[in-house]
Amino acid sequence: MGKYRYQELLRELQHVEHKLKGIERESNQTRSKKLMRRQEGLHAQYTSLAIQTNAGNLRHVVCSLYTERGLSMKEFANEIEVSESEIHDLIRKGMVTERLLDLICTYFQIQKTPVFMRYIQ
Repeated sequence: MGKYRYQELLRELQHVEHKLKGIERESNQTRSKKLMRRQEGLHAQYTSLAIQTNAGNLRHVVCSLYTERGLSMKEFANEIEVSESEIHDLIRKGMVTERLLDLICTYFQIQKTPVFMRYIQ
C-alpha cells in the first residue's frame, strides 16, 4: 500500500464494483458455476471493502480522504479553490453541489458514483 491507504481502498472498492457489474452482465447471458463462484468471491470482497471504507457515506469519505493527507477543512477548501463553508456544509450537513462533488472526485481521483450523487442539493 502506498502513502494514502484510504484512497487506495476506495479505488479498489470501485474497481471491484466495476468487475462485479461486468460479471453480472455476463452471467445474465451465460449461467455457469465458474461465473457464480467468481461473482460470490467478488461480492464478498466488495462487501468487506464497503464496510471498511464506509463508502456509502460521502461525508465520511471526504473527511477521511483530506485528513489522511494531513489537511484541515480550511486547507482542503483552499486546495480545491472553494469556500470553507462549502466543505463544512458537506461534512456537517451532507449538502454538496454537483460542481463541488466533481472537484472532490477529480482531486482524489475517485469515481462520482450514484451513491455520492444522491448528496447533491
